[in-house]
Amino acid sequence: MTLRPSRPPADRQVSNGDIHRCNKNFSAADFDWIAADLFYRHVLCHKKETEIRVFLTDPKIREEFREVCRRYGTYISRERSVGSFFVHNPDEFLEVGEKFNGAADIYAGIFERDKREKGTRGGDVSSITHFLMEFDAHGEDGNIEDAKKLAHRAIKELEEKYGQLEWILFFSGHGYRLYIPIDPIDVKYVEEWKFFSKSWCRRIGREGNAKADEGIYDLARIMRVPGTLNVKNPDNPIQTKLVDCSMGYADRRKNNQKIASDIKKPQNKGE
Repeated sequence: MTLRPSRPPADRQVSNGDIHRCNKNFSAADFDWIAADLFYRHVLCHKKETEIRVFLTDPKIREEFREVCRRYGTYISRERSVGSFFVHNPDEFLEVGEKFNGAADIYAGIFERDKREKGTRGGDVSSITHFLMEFDAHGEDGNIEDAKKLAHRAIKELEEKYGQLEWILFFSGHGYRLYIPIDPIDVKYVEEWKFFSKSWCRRIGREGNAKADEGIYDLARIMRVPGTLNVKNPDNPIQTKLVDCSMGYADRRKNNQKIASDIKKPQNKGE
């Protein structure tokens, strides 16, 4: 089954928020709006609002960036040129991505929060809605293909245990991120979620210098928005993208829920 975005770019109109009033596009870099749209609708799935965190990397537009943040978002850090925007629908989400793509690293808060604060705190998160894994190639000799092999190994082993699953795999610029949506789990199970997730990281193991990252399991985590440019090194921007997905299959969602049930088991509290 092929997932289709909510509607084509020409039909998009922002119905809420003020960011659309700003006509400033900081970069002409290509923006993969289909990948970003799928990320918003099938990974985030937030009911109220989503925080987009924007880390400016182009110093030539710092003053313009600050002004846009003050008018339409929240300017978090003067020293680091970090802005925060709260969006309420796919159109607003894509609007922010298009405006800053290529001039900034663009992230989103993975888990929805009960209240809006400067930055993200784990205690603000309302529920756990994903099992996720990140695979990175480390060191100068790191091979990105090794990280990709690990991602596919994880999918294979997870589906051997639980049956066919719904999942989305993205390339982040320096690694791969696997998202498996589950029905919301109360945050009181956060320690079980962490233990379960890290156990799977150790189970998948390594491939060359690539491994599953055990350090991402924080409810306050923000993740790079797929479809945007990774410009941590502005001289070598990398296009992030959708790699593969298995979504939209109602019969597979019940298998995703087996993961949610396993997460809540008492033995996952760890030591």
